[in-house]
Amino acid sequence: MLADDPRLHSLEVVKNPKAGNPQRVTTDQLTTIGRYLSDRDTASYGSIAQARAIVTHAYRSRGWQVERATTAGSDLTCRHGAQVLQIVTRPVGEVIIGRAEVAAAAAPDWRLIVVDGLDLIEFDGPGALNRAEPIAYWIPPL
Repeated sequence: MLADDPRLHSLEVVKNPKAGNPQRVTTDQLTTIGRYLSDRDTASYGSIAQARAIVTHAYRSRGWQVERATTAGSDLTCRHGAQVLQIVTRPVGEVIIGRAEVAAAAAPDWRLIVVDGLDLIEFDGPGALNRAEPIAYWIPPL
């Protein structure tokens, strides 16, 4: 979390989150915040990033080539010979997937891997979606 980073303890929005906008951000604070985002605006620190790192390590130790995914709906692309998997990683207790992941789950090479400590719990697309409960609904403008 940004609020846990000691480099951001003086960030105005952390000290007083209910204050009006805009709030001042120094160049150093902006650089620190930027380190929390990848080029795809996904967390590169925190529990989701930790889950991604655990899955990356586990797959590499099994001989897979692992890289950050370049397509929407997955976090990692894993290759082992001719087999390619598109993997979404989530820590146990934070298993929320969005529209892109739901759409990608239709592909036979898509997997959701939930990290519980060092245990990896793997779901294929239908398995993940069968367990899913929609928690938000978007109502488009009329």
